[in-house]
Amino acid sequence: MYSSDHRQEKQREAQARYRARQRAIHPPMRDWAPGRPKYETAEERTAARTAASLRCRGKTRDQYNAYMCNWRSAKYRELRAKAFELHGAKCTHCGFDNIKALQLDHIKPMAIRYRRRKDPGLNVTLDALLFPEWFQVLCANCNYIKRVDRREAPSLYT
Repeated sequence: MYSSDHRQEKQREAQARYRARQRAIHPPMRDWAPGRPKYETAEERTAARTAASLRCRGKTRDQYNAYMCNWRSAKYRELRAKAFELHGAKCTHCGFDNIKALQLDHIKPMAIRYRRRKDPGLNVTLDALLFPEWFQVLCANCNYIKRVDRREAPSLYT
């Protein structure tokens, strides 16, 4: 009876013989294209490509992130202003009209639609422009009261 170590050793020897036979039949091709780096992992390759693309634009990662953050917030402000023009800049329930406290609210809850999206605030604002019948304008107080009444948010008093 052979032990498992003996069987594993025999298997390794057979694999080595097979590789040697294959190398003799098929000569090895060159390792990689000359002048191009070979990466050990996919993460290294992704990091190198990202760094190269940022260098092409002349920006560091922090500068690029700051640029994208400013672009997104400017785009969001623009779309939000258009949505308030379409829906009216006044709370549907109480008539409050300070735009700093107004929110676009779903008439029906639709959290599943935005759960896996990259930038849910921007997508909600876009949907408010595309599907105006799904949304209403509420102030922050009325919106929270509505959420408590529907048991979507915790309440300290009930």
